[in-house]
Amino acid sequence: CSERYDELIDPLPLQRPKQVGGLEYNYAYYPVLFRDRVTMMRARQALLDKDIMARRYFSPSLNTLRFLRDSLRRPCPASEDVASRVLALPLSAALTDAEIDGVVRCLREALES
Repeated sequence: CSERYDELIDPLPLQRPKQVGGLEYNYAYYPVLFRDRVTMMRARQALLDKDIMARRYFSPSLNTLRFLRDSLRRPCPASEDVASRVLALPLSAALTDAEIDGVVRCLREALES
């Protein structure tokens, strides 16, 4: 599934998972990073309108959680920025190529609007 996403998402203006040397990617999520929050929310809504569940797994940024003690709630601009514009696409061994194609087609349409 991830390889198909990699191939189809490559031309889109999205950042996708990168493998870091010495680490193994576990393929548990397929996060994509949009240029801004507004674009991400527009794409998310377009996916939801087609009953495609894309999740905001990495949002909100952990440093902003209300239950943290004040001493732990510090600004973390990089984390806050990424958390505001990341979306995890559906990922499962059961997804068909046609289903992945549909997810990416929907993303492409949302990014063009």
